[in-house]
Amino acid sequence: MKLDLQHTTAALAAAELLTLCQKHNLPIKDACASLETMGTWCALQADGEKLREMKTNSKDFCKKLGDIVFKDKSCMLINKIILVGDDVDVYNFRDVMWSYSTRCRPGHDEYPFDDVAGFPLTPYMSHGGGDGHRGGKIISDCLFPMEYSTGKTFKTVNFENSYPEDVKTKVRSNWKEMGFDEVE
Repeated sequence: MKLDLQHTTAALAAAELLTLCQKHNLPIKDACASLETMGTWCALQADGEKLREMKTNSKDFCKKLGDIVFKDKSCMLINKIILVGDDVDVYNFRDVMWSYSTRCRPGHDEYPFDDVAGFPLTPYMSHGGGDGHRGGKIISDCLFPMEYSTGKTFKTVNFENSYPEDVKTKVRSNWKEMGFDEVE
């Protein structure tokens, strides 16, 4: 297994980013820069209760968050922040991608930051269009507007949240017999 310096640095950057958010009293509970993204994305888990106490909205909160984090050295490698709710495990890449693909409307729930230092080693910065040293950073908000004001009025629909324990236990006990390699 090849371990890339960027991977290990990004994992440390996530911890620094969490510390930075907490220092600025931002309602962020956890942070993870996943290896699957080459460490260039960081999922931040919002604390819904504290977020609602701020009486803010997606645009204003993401602007505040981006102005703080993308101007700090802890985000040098990180180009994308994926902001998720407290029902999403930031250490589970599948959960983060599920939240990103189902809760973040492209172009509507995304906030680019072009007036910050970019990371020129990211291929789209050095070989793509635009300034190779500025911008290339974005916050993708995977929180619904209600999560900023009243809290969730929906129920997460998936295996863990939609079935009683006896059904889940039965499925898990027959998992290999159904042709699957492992239970996640």
